[in-house]
Amino acid sequence: MDAVLERARFAVPCPVVVDATLGGAGHAAAMVARMPPGGVFVGLDRDPEALGRARERLAGAPCVVHLCHAEFSALPVELDRLGLPTVDLLLADLGVSSFQFDEAHRGFSFSAEGPLDMRMNPEAGETLLEKLAHVEAARLASILREYGEEQAAGPVARSILRALEEGRLRTTAELAAAVTRVVPSFTRNLHPATKTFQALRIWVNGELDELEALLADLPPRLAPGGRMLVISFHSLEDRLVKRAFAALCHPERNIPAHVPLTRDQLPKSRYRTEGPIVPGEGEVEANPRARSAKLRMLWTLEDAT
Repeated sequence: MDAVLERARFAVPCPVVVDATLGGAGHAAAMVARMPPGGVFVGLDRDPEALGRARERLAGAPCVVHLCHAEFSALPVELDRLGLPTVDLLLADLGVSSFQFDEAHRGFSFSAEGPLDMRMNPEAGETLLEKLAHVEAARLASILREYGEEQAAGPVARSILRALEEGRLRTTAELAAAVTRVVPSFTRNLHPATKTFQALRIWVNGELDELEALLADLPPRLAPGGRMLVISFHSLEDRLVKRAFAALCHPERNIPAHVPLTRDQLPKSRYRTEGPIVPGEGEVEANPRARSAKLRMLWTLEDAT
């Protein structure tokens, strides 16, 4: 949190600030408290519960506040609707909010028994159980391998679908049991079902597709001197962010080696980035869920055109 706020200094008198993942509105409240009366804050979340929490927490804000029930891919549309062509600061804190993990009825965690849902927006899309009902074992194994980096993807996929066929897959506890039947041991203090739950959540919510949309659509809308901050919690997210930022900052790498260009002819970037910032020991002690967090920042040059 300290690293986020340190990089949330506003370089213009009336900034446009976007929190693309409101969650519990902790970041939003801290940023809004720093904004001047002429500033505009836009908060986005696909979870209506998050919007309700944010509405209460941001009541009485000193700036203009707009809260939007939308996904990353809809952010450009929301900005256009609000008449905001550029953004001075955008923050995206990826992953699942603590309250989503802690509420068993959302189905995100194996720590408490709940339905097989996992939708970040419980008002739209198929639940996990519904999606599992029409997925083939090979496709499910691919999802577990790609999104969860699960080495036992094939056996886990078959165990899950076998439990579904036998009527033994209705809750998060039964899903975890289906995994532990083929991945019985703990590794580095990880529950055997951790990778599977991550992969299925990403699949249900199309998380990586949404992140790719954000990384493609928002950098061009950053104002000169504007910044885009992304906090990721696993290697799949961080890899996408790192590569997208690097491609923007080094466009010359996309020029084939056989194309003869002088240094002056190489494309110039309007962006800069820096290496990841990770939480300190004190932050991890206060919030153990932050132990895997990485913060990356992209910013536009002041004289960008």
